[in-house]
Amino acid sequence: MKVGRITIGEFKSADDMEALISSHRAAVSTVLSTCETTILVKTSAQSFLNLTVYPSEAAADATLEKRGAWFKTVKHLFEDTFYYEGEISTQMTGKGENLLINDLEKDALKVQVTQLSQEVGQLKEMMKVMLEKCHLEEFVGASEGAKKP
Repeated sequence: MKVGRITIGEFKSADDMEALISSHRAAVSTVLSTCETTILVKTSAQSFLNLTVYPSEAAADATLEKRGAWFKTVKHLFEDTFYYEGEISTQMTGKGENLLINDLEKDALKVQVTQLSQEVGQLKEMMKVMLEKCHLEEFVGASEGAKKP
């Protein structure tokens, strides 16, 4: 289960927010090293919304200590901040690709599709043989019927 953390913050000034953004960028590779992605959106000159996606709850929890230590170094920049956390229920591309299906599930589905394709091919071949046999029997039957008085 993927986990999302949404942090919302308001700052005392636009400069404070820019300082936080710089600090956030510098800290991502160490503080949020277990995340899949983190997106920080400026919602105004003095506010932001940050979404960080983790592959699991364990990966999200693994950042708590470092995140807390980092937050203490930037806490003075905030007017107000809070965050939500929860299970990600939808993560898709604009082309409709479901990003919540992991690689193992995708691989299993590909194997199933390949197997079904092979089975359909075999069924088509069997149908072709059966139809050819039926047509041959009809032709032979018609020929034999013409010979009978």
